Amino acid sequence: MVMISAAVMWSVLEAGAALVGSEAVKVATKEAYTALREGVANRFGSRAGTAIAQVEADPKSPEAFKVLAAAIPEITTADTEAIGQQFRAFIIAMQVDPAAQPVINERAQVRFDLQAQGNILIGEIESAESIDIRGSAGQDIRIDRLNMVERAKRGK
Repeated sequence: MVMISAAVMWSVLEAGAALVGSEAVKVATKEAYTALREGVANRFGSRAGTAIAQVEADPKSPEAFKVLAAAIPEITTADTEAIGQQFRAFIIAMQVDPAAQPVINERAQVRFDLQAQGNILIGEIESAESIDIRGSAGQDIRIDRLNMVERAKRGK
């Protein structure tokens, strides 16, 4: 089983919050997000549910994102086992829903929270607007290929 990091969960919930308001996104994608949102709220409690609601109210709000990060500071192996199925189902739903792609690409953010005793290799990142990497490695952290995209400033 692949562990879900808190940073990845925050980003996926943020993407879901942006998708849920789109008329073009498939019902199946919205239902998969709802299942993930409910699973996370059940697992992490009412504080997480409230934080997700704040992100849904304004998916681009840095303040709402900080509240979400504080509500879900880490994800354990037990947490991954509890919500992993809903997480994977939502990821797959986003991948097969063509209407989800523009909404996801608008966010174009990449976040990593990595820990390794040896090397960390990130193979390729395409069309990212921003990258946030928190990492601890016993040896090297390497990104082989990085292609950034410049987007218009938000709020303008």
